[in-house]
This record gives sequence, C-alpha cells and structure tokens, in this order.
Amino acid sequence: DAQESRGLGDVYKRQIINYLNEKTGKHYKHTTNKTQTVIKARWNEGFTEDDFKKVIDNKVAEWKGTDMEKFLRPETLFGTKFEGYLNQESNKNQPTNQYTDAFERAAQSDMENLPF
Repeated sequence: DAQESRGLGDVYKRQIINYLNEKTGKHYKHTTNKTQTVIKARWNEGFTEDDFKKVIDNKVAEWKGTDMEKFLRPETLFGTKFEGYLNQESNKNQPTNQYTDAFERAAQSDMENLPF
C-alpha cells in the first residue's frame, strides 16, 4: 500500500488532528472516515505533516474569531484547496484587533485617494 510505504500510519493522522484540535479548541477524531480520506488524499499527493500544520496555522490565523471559523474543520482545510491554503501568505502579522483593522483599512483607502 503506497500510503503505508510513505509512513502515513495512525500516528500521523492522530498528530495532525490533535494539532487541529489544539489550535481550534475542537474535538475532531482522527478515526472518522471522512477525516482519514482527506488526510490520505493530500498525503498521497506528497504533502507532509508540516504542510498540514502550516495550513492549520494559516487558516486559524485568518478565520478564528470570524464567521469563517466554522470552516476550521478537516474536510475544509484538507480538501481540494489545500495547496492554495498552504501557499498563502501567513496572517500572523496582521492586526487582530477590530479597531486596528478598521484603522488600517481606512488608512489604505486614504492612501489610494491621494491626488499624486
């Protein structure tokens, strides 16, 4: 079996889901068929445990505390958009305070309206 030869055992699935649960405060199981299917699909495409963790970090930074937080789940994070999520810029340096964010948007808008 190709997945076993690359080392995708129960341990890796458990570590990936434990990391997701730790970052999101959720309680997903690594044994669920749907969860195993999406992890196995990405793993078989050549992605690593670190890639899964980076996607989790990227999307938690972007979505936690927003309406998108409900999508911090295995089938969304590890689905067909996985590579895009992996390669997006990290949002760790982005403002997290709603007022700071609003100020940044207003400042950017002001900069775009300069007459030069």
